[in-house]
Amino acid sequence: EVVIKSQTGSTGRGVFPLRRSPDGWTIVTKTDAIEPQNIAKRLRTLQDDGLVSGPYFAEELLGRGDGNALPVDVKILAFYGEIGLVLLRSAAEHADTRANTFRSVLEDGTEVGPIHWKYNPEIPIPGNLDKLVDVARRLSLSISRAFVRIDMYEIGGRIVFGELTPRPGGGQDFGPEHDERLGHLWERAHARVLNDVTDGSDYILKFGPEPRELRIGKDVFLPA
Repeated sequence: EVVIKSQTGSTGRGVFPLRRSPDGWTIVTKTDAIEPQNIAKRLRTLQDDGLVSGPYFAEELLGRGDGNALPVDVKILAFYGEIGLVLLRSAAEHADTRANTFRSVLEDGTEVGPIHWKYNPEIPIPGNLDKLVDVARRLSLSISRAFVRIDMYEIGGRIVFGELTPRPGGGQDFGPEHDERLGHLWERAHARVLNDVTDGSDYILKFGPEPRELRIGKDVFLPA
């Protein structure tokens, strides 16, 4: 199993979770065989259309695609140290956003109900939700912004980082009650960021000690 992934893209574009089959490869959640040349062609077309860009990676397929399913995506709305909401997304069909379903909970696991897109109360709440929330809280404090969505996965008790999403796309309608609550969280977070900057904190991302550049052959790629 492997995931072929572009450096940039959204909503599953440029991402191919693959499993070997007797006829070549199949995309997880699908059954039709696909040739490697076809995958390269799709990526090239997406790149020509400006929807993705390289470099391209081969990554671990999280959860190994057991049951021909993709792992639940844990999307945590973080407000500079405070957690507003945890969105659990189940992707029934790869790269088809219409097939996605969601379950929303608070940081302590309290059920929020059908406030966000297609509600699915059967999506399991991670057993180590408290650890996922703690990681998201600490990461958000390293980003001098009032808001960031932190995407992670829980795989067999292991926490795997996905990505940081500062500006989530698509419709974001949480209903009047939670819209107001999240708005207050943003305002408080924005005030704390400004206070920290006034007190001498750098208004830039805080990076760890490891190298930031990505080297592929003779090419060097730096994060934006």
